[in-house]
Amino acid sequence: MFENEIWLFVSYLCGTMFGCYVTYRYTFRSAVEDCVDKMIAEGYIKSRRLRDGNIEIAKWDEEFE
Repeated sequence: MFENEIWLFVSYLCGTMFGCYVTYRYTFRSAVEDCVDKMIAEGYIKSRRLRDGNIEIAKWDEEFE
């Protein structure tokens, strides 16, 4: 009698957990990217764009050649 309800609850729980995990990962990654991009734009992080389009970030005591 309760097999259908248990199956429905377990499915709901798995779907909710997966949704929370995906949302957390996307939000965290987006927040970090936005923060680093803003710090580069405002000059708090030394960086330069390479020929292939990637951005290289220097250590605080490192000078670019």
